[in-house]
Amino acid sequence: MEAHGHQSREHLLPITQLLPGETLSLGRYRFIFKVLSPLTLPVYSGGVLRGIWGNALRQITCITGKSECSGCMYGPECVYTRVFEPHTLPRLGEGLMSMKNIPVPYLVEPPPWGSTDYQVGEELVIDMVIMGKALQDLPVIILAWQRALLQGVGHQRDGKAELIAVSLELPSQSVERNHPDFARPQLTIPDIQVKERVALNFRTPLRIEQDKVPLWEKHLTAPLLVTSILRRISLILNAHMNLDLKVDLRAIIAAAGELEQQKKMVWKEWERYSARQQRAMTIGGVSGRWELRGNLDLLVGYLYLGQWLHAGKETSFGMGLYTLEGVDS
Repeated sequence: MEAHGHQSREHLLPITQLLPGETLSLGRYRFIFKVLSPLTLPVYSGGVLRGIWGNALRQITCITGKSECSGCMYGPECVYTRVFEPHTLPRLGEGLMSMKNIPVPYLVEPPPWGSTDYQVGEELVIDMVIMGKALQDLPVIILAWQRALLQGVGHQRDGKAELIAVSLELPSQSVERNHPDFARPQLTIPDIQVKERVALNFRTPLRIEQDKVPLWEKHLTAPLLVTSILRRISLILNAHMNLDLKVDLRAIIAAAGELEQQKKMVWKEWERYSARQQRAMTIGGVSGRWELRGNLDLLVGYLYLGQWLHAGKETSFGMGLYTLEGVDS
């Protein structure tokens, strides 16, 4: 992604022309569980669910029993390392040589905020976006989810659930596990018709930082939002799909700066315990509606794709999930 140089606005291209005819290897999978014993989740469960799934994935795949993956000779062949801790592997390309953390090829999307108590027989639904080469490990990823909830969740690990269904959630339909396309999702960015207004409805907190300080609603701007989404798209395409998105970032940010905006958002915080740092951490962001008005022709494709890849920080926990309103494809 180009961060310098100048192009006149009429020579800037939307993402559908930067990736002509390209289908992206990513999909949103829905895991449906039947609760076997009373189950209690925190008010925001992205951290807990990602944690128990990661632990189960490691149990299934690790052959050394070591406590740390960094430097492991089996790293490139290990499903856990490739999927859960890709930053411990060698750099994946020239565009990533300066990056300390390669983005993970998944996002855990937990139940809605405040969905905490589940009784026996109820359904628990967890979504997960999986992308790139991680799709080759889909059977193991599914097995890890199955094991994670059977082993239990909660302080006493007494809340348990049984995996009863998995489906691929496409924009137009659900694909069941026995369908030939189930393990080979392909997302194509359509030709999108938009008037002069779109709204991003953030279902999970959006965390955008400046100088490592999270920004509240009044400090968030359209250029900051677009930069967050665009950088994330570019890095994921490079790291996990071997695609180089050549974008004049400054010109795109300038286009975003011309938009009018209206926000109705609230700050939300949740707490997670980091086993690695041995401490509790409070993570916050803003949820709600963010409306953009103006010439959106160059930007709407990126906003569309961001519905799968999320925006901002801490996306592996499901943060920055939004749906886009006001477009037709």
